[in-house]
Amino acid sequence: MFIDSIEKLGKYKYKVKTETLVFYVYQSDLRKYLIKEGVEFSKELYERLIKETLVPRARKKALDILSRADCSEADLRRKLSLKNYLPEVIEDAVNYAKKFNYINDERYAENYLNYRGKSKSTRQVKMELISKGIDSSIIENLFLDDRSDEEALHNLLKKKIKNPKDLDEDKIRKIYSYFYRKGFSTELIRSEINKIISIEA
Repeated sequence: MFIDSIEKLGKYKYKVKTETLVFYVYQSDLRKYLIKEGVEFSKELYERLIKETLVPRARKKALDILSRADCSEADLRRKLSLKNYLPEVIEDAVNYAKKFNYINDERYAENYLNYRGKSKSTRQVKMELISKGIDSSIIENLFLDDRSDEEALHNLLKKKIKNPKDLDEDKIRKIYSYFYRKGFSTELIRSEINKIISIEA
């Protein structure tokens, strides 16, 4: 492949453009793999660059990302993409992390539900997991135990309503709005508020 241009991006990082692709390297890589603007870059040297340098670098970055916070496979791909790794290099890094169970979307979804989903409706948790790139089959399996929105909302309302006798129309309207935004249905909110009021009556 022919090197069309080499652009310096920072103190050490460079953007290399060929007629077919763009990749990012460091100054030391330019020297090691004889990458020069306006000259032919052999297939052998390119394959060595991928295998010896870019793949190990991406794997290391993937583990660094995962050491700071668990994330879904889609999240990891996105974060590596933001670091300008080539698609084939990202694929290798993701497969490497999966091989050692460093990423596991089923585990991620279960942890997300247990630690972040307790104050949210089933609908909201599902939407958030979809936005994280979790496969729909994993999400549906997660909710096979029929997680109860009714129970979740009841417990949340008991925490939010310290004294039911203090409730007026304005406070009830604010509670409706708050839990509706969390994904609970208006019918369920009304029912659970009425339960709490009747218990305290």
